[in-house]
Amino acid sequence: MVRICSIAILLMILAADAARAQAPQAAPPSGDADTFRVYVSVNGAIQSAAADFADGAATRVHAEDGRFETTYAAGGGTTLDVSGGGRVWRALGVSVGMTRFSAATPGAFSASVPHPFFFNQARSISGDVTGLTREEVVVHLQASGVFPVHPRVQLALFGGPAFFRVKQGLVTSYTYSESYPYDEAALRSTTTSTARASKTGFSAGVDVAFYFLRNLGVGAVIRYAGTTVTLPGGAGTAGSVDVKVGGTQTGAGLRVRF
Repeated sequence: MVRICSIAILLMILAADAARAQAPQAAPPSGDADTFRVYVSVNGAIQSAAADFADGAATRVHAEDGRFETTYAAGGGTTLDVSGGGRVWRALGVSVGMTRFSAATPGAFSASVPHPFFFNQARSISGDVTGLTREEVVVHLQASGVFPVHPRVQLALFGGPAFFRVKQGLVTSYTYSESYPYDEAALRSTTTSTARASKTGFSAGVDVAFYFLRNLGVGAVIRYAGTTVTLPGGAGTAGSVDVKVGGTQTGAGLRVRF
């Protein structure tokens, strides 16, 4: 994905330079925002928390059905955002970018474990599961409206498809301890694995940049990007779990224009 973004940004820069070279207009005064056609931004941002979700499976223990389930807390976290684009006709522009998000998703585990001697007397066990994470890598392809409201200030509105690649840690199995008369059981350990999925969603947002030098400035961005991915069930069964990914990203960073 990084290679795709780099190639796309390079092609847009070359296209914008060619369009500017062929334009039969007189050169505007130095510092006029309309002279700039290519823009690059690098941001650090905070992504809002996504919706919690749960995954589980039925088990067969002591000739009786049991079940275990894990509820995952999908918290927010920091993102890195790199994008580049340019104006191709008047205020109309195109851009491509990539964001990477990673956050802990701790789980609350619970299970119903059948009794070895008596039917319908299952023991309940529970515990917290740490060390689970979610990673989202998103490539954004966007159409934009780029408005130089002042020689030093630029406003951009953008939106388009977003291609998500998601990794999520899930609980796949567990062990428990018990002792005679087996009326109680306790969680001993859990086993986890990483589920993967890809899905196309959408993103849209607004970016405001202030250029304190001719080509260099700072800016702020607000973007929403999201979709729902289907992950293979962590219990290793044929089941699956739908997970909402993405969120609202609020950030700031460096702006460069050519």
